[in-house]
Amino acid sequence: MNFEIIPFKSVGSLEFNLTKEQVRQVLNTQYETTIEALEPIIERDTFDELGLFVYYDEKGLLKTILIFNEKENKLLFQGKDLMSMTFVEIITFFKDLDENFHLDEDKVNLISPKYGLQFYFFDINEFFFEKGNLRELYKCSFNINVFRDKEDLLFDKSSF
Repeated sequence: MNFEIIPFKSVGSLEFNLTKEQVRQVLNTQYETTIEALEPIIERDTFDELGLFVYYDEKGLLKTILIFNEKENKLLFQGKDLMSMTFVEIITFFKDLDENFHLDEDKVNLISPKYGLQFYFFDINEFFFEKGNLRELYKCSFNINVFRDKEDLLFDKSSF
């Protein structure tokens, strides 16, 4: 599927603050609901066929969308398909756009507070920080969280 990000407003036809029922109607495919035992308790719909997790706030309104790059999704932002980019390309692209773009203290999340985006790279520590092999880093799988609220982003600023 193709999704275009409008920061803090929408991802494709999914507008933040839609109800659970509206999200399910828009996506019109099978889903599974999970309750995560966090504080506060979070409800999530998993749309496996689309490679999406959709998170709701305590009022049942769309809060966060997580997109996996293992599916054939295109996630467009300012004319670029983020899903086709590598770790290094993402850093290069966002460092010019967001002065607060950073790698979190756990060295697994690239975060753009300005645009409400968080890139989570699987096995990044193993490929790069432990092995020191930048070529292996290009093979990392990742997912992207798109947030409704800037306050939900992890904001432990680290440098590159």
